[in-house]
Amino acid sequence: MTPQFTMPNGKVLDYHYDASDNKVIVGEKLNDGSFIETYVHDYDFALSKAENMSAIYKELSTEYQAKKASEEKKTPREDSYIQTDVVGKAKQIASTGVPMEEAEKKASSIVKEEVHKEHHKQEAEKDKQEKDKANQAAAEEKKEQQEKKEESKEASEATAKALTHAALLVGALSAAKQNEGIWMNKSQKGNAEFINTHTPITAYNNIMMNLNSDANKYKTNVYTYYNPAKENNMPVKQNEKGMEFHWTSWGYQNAMDKDEVITSKQFDKLPDDEKSFYTKHATRVMQNIYNVEQTTMNANNHDAYVEILKNKGAQLSQNEKEQKGKYSSIMKQWKELKGKHPDALLLFRIGDFYEMYKQDAKRGSEVLGITLTKMNESKDFHLAGFPHQALDTYLPKLIRAGERVAICDQLESKKTVSQSFDAKAILNKAYATAKEVAKQSGMQYERVMVLQDAKYDSKEDKIVVSGMKGEVGNEKMAALYKANDIYRAVVAATGTENRLDRSGRNNLLPEDDAKHEQLVRELAAGVMMARQGLPAILSKENEKLIPYWEREIKENPKLLGIVERDVNNAVETIDNLVAKRKVDYESIRGQLPGKTMEKPSKYSISQDLAKLPNIETKEIVVVKDILRKEADVILPAGASLEVNNEVPGMRKDRITIALKKEGIDDVRFYNAGGSLGLNKPNSYFQGKEVTLNNLKQYELVPHHTLDVEKQAAPKKEVIIKNFQAIKDDNGRYAFFIKPENEPSFSVYPAKEHLNTFYNVIKTDKQAIVHNALAQRYYEMATKHPDTKLDLITPKKVDVDMKLIERPSITSSAQDAKQKLIFATINGQRVQAPINKQQWQKMWLAEDMGAYKRALAAVIFEPMLKQGMGGEQSQQAVSESEKVEIKEKPAPENKVQETVTETHRTGLHM
Repeated sequence: MTPQFTMPNGKVLDYHYDASDNKVIVGEKLNDGSFIETYVHDYDFALSKAENMSAIYKELSTEYQAKKASEEKKTPREDSYIQTDVVGKAKQIASTGVPMEEAEKKASSIVKEEVHKEHHKQEAEKDKQEKDKANQAAAEEKKEQQEKKEESKEASEATAKALTHAALLVGALSAAKQNEGIWMNKSQKGNAEFINTHTPITAYNNIMMNLNSDANKYKTNVYTYYNPAKENNMPVKQNEKGMEFHWTSWGYQNAMDKDEVITSKQFDKLPDDEKSFYTKHATRVMQNIYNVEQTTMNANNHDAYVEILKNKGAQLSQNEKEQKGKYSSIMKQWKELKGKHPDALLLFRIGDFYEMYKQDAKRGSEVLGITLTKMNESKDFHLAGFPHQALDTYLPKLIRAGERVAICDQLESKKTVSQSFDAKAILNKAYATAKEVAKQSGMQYERVMVLQDAKYDSKEDKIVVSGMKGEVGNEKMAALYKANDIYRAVVAATGTENRLDRSGRNNLLPEDDAKHEQLVRELAAGVMMARQGLPAILSKENEKLIPYWEREIKENPKLLGIVERDVNNAVETIDNLVAKRKVDYESIRGQLPGKTMEKPSKYSISQDLAKLPNIETKEIVVVKDILRKEADVILPAGASLEVNNEVPGMRKDRITIALKKEGIDDVRFYNAGGSLGLNKPNSYFQGKEVTLNNLKQYELVPHHTLDVEKQAAPKKEVIIKNFQAIKDDNGRYAFFIKPENEPSFSVYPAKEHLNTFYNVIKTDKQAIVHNALAQRYYEMATKHPDTKLDLITPKKVDVDMKLIERPSITSSAQDAKQKLIFATINGQRVQAPINKQQWQKMWLAEDMGAYKRALAAVIFEPMLKQGMGGEQSQQAVSESEKVEIKEKPAPENKVQETVTETHRTGLHM
């Protein structure tokens, strides 16, 4: 049906979208099929479709009203030139011979009647205007409701997309439990791609295209768009459902008017002086895509279809090859069995399906409503089938239809995957990727002889790999497991704080954050495998996390947006490093949400409570705030109010009723950890009652009260007066910490924390992050005093300190950048240069005078030991130099900023 606009006068206008110029063309379609263009509107990708259509309709309506007003002419009243007053009419009547007195009476009666008519006419006009106004208001309200409906529809479509993708991923993870950890591309189809177009495919979209093919048993990962398929004589079949595909469309945005976004073609047509007013702009675009098997390509261009299957199709496993070779023998068995049971419908177990052939296939497809496929080998050879898991559904239907059914089950064991790949080549590619990523990232790479899992060592900033480990069936399967393992380590290396810095950005507890990171590693590594036409396999350890991931994705489909972001960033980073392209980590991090800087210990209560809910024992945690009449309920699963994932025996409606009986007005539900978990700091639980309960019908039965008051009590945080990064005498960095009313000390930090220190300098996060680091290392040093170092006081030397008088440090009169130390030794005033670190440490010393004397002892040690014979090592100050001994204020350190005392947060590490 052609999309149309209905104008206020009832006129219908058709419209269509011109993709080449990004315009919506509006006009009138005549009976002969011709189209008269009346209006052109630029489509704005920054707006939704409904918003664009609404804008077009408003402009059309405005234009119509203006035209209507200009065409309207004022029609003179019928009595415009007629005297309607009583005297005038009386004279007119009297002129006919009627006496004046009688004429005046008649005239008065006529005028009264005319006034009465005019009054009614005005009232009618007024009623009409009010009615028109009401109709217009109703129309506008209806239009507004329609727009809201369109917006709601778009929001629903976005949610539907998330739900569709969530279902694909959950299904894949669930299937992995029965497929030895294989969660994607088990049949080894070629890499995901488009035919007829050259659309770039992100890592996340690659996953969804693969999973969609896997779920629907498509033979390839080759897709197309609706219009290009139609244009290339391979239109999409009727009633085929597409998969939503999102990508970024780049245009140009007016720097002065953010609402104005133009296409690249429009930008190219601008004069050079106007182009400077525009900047690159990204717009999120969605369109449905279809697998080539959803098109008529096989019928319309069979040779090309066969070529795609040959080059990009699924690889047959050894068992499938045998089955294909045995089709003739299967048909022979079918004929034999059919001869013995001519009135029975035969079901043959082939792989994961039950299949029916020839006349059985025709009858079975009619009864069950399943697809009937005509095989190419023979005109009368038909096939119909269904997944083996559906046997319990379809078998009763056949029997109720009066059919006798004979089942021939498959007896052969099947291999997991095809063995047609080169194991050595797969491993070499994985090793080469890991080595190049390490090299381009400035990290270490080590290939050890000991058999072990590949890993990323964050302390050493090193990727460690080895040969194949363990017995997993055969060499080729071992190569698949090892390649997946190596790619997981490479992805892990991209997530460090000085690179993509993935952790602590999703408002998750530390344990859940680690589980999210494992999912990102598995998905990104899976893309690296699928691109080579290979299966993606979960690690044995991560298979244990499948139930957790299933719960998270089911109950919070929007979580996939975070997964999409992290997977795309990881794979794109690896691609750039392998291609020797520079990665702007700072720019990528700048687009991420804020990082959680609290210490894990501040969430200890939430972490403990998340471990208590139990599906088996039906136990839930209730956190009640009696004064506020509020309650938080922690379930093992099923907290989402958007997705139906209720846990038997823990219905949220019944729990709500039970709590309302106890005087609670507001009830909130959370999962035990995860993105829907009660992720609150310890202070949140102050003054609250925490119990472990069971639900009995509409009553909560508490059987344990948890005392969290001690943990929830606020802990006094030490005030850090000064926190800086300094260098020791060997050039190694350390953190200098000066707590209030305590001696200062230094400690060597972890490399990633040192990077964090410098990365936030001159940003709005600096004070918070630096204080968090200071608190973290103060707490660590307090628990482990042996880690405290004195890097400020100069090393002690064996000299007579009494020989040093009036030590002073200042700038040279000739060069302010040159720092000098002065001292009087045996009556002789001497000087020597000092380095930048010695100058800065003077301002950090607890006792500045003692520091100067100790540094003088080190600098002038030879002179002090050898008397005046040591003058060769320094130069005496002459009277003419006239050095002014004056202590300058502490220099502004552009790198090492001091933390203010106003922030009291911790670091999430």
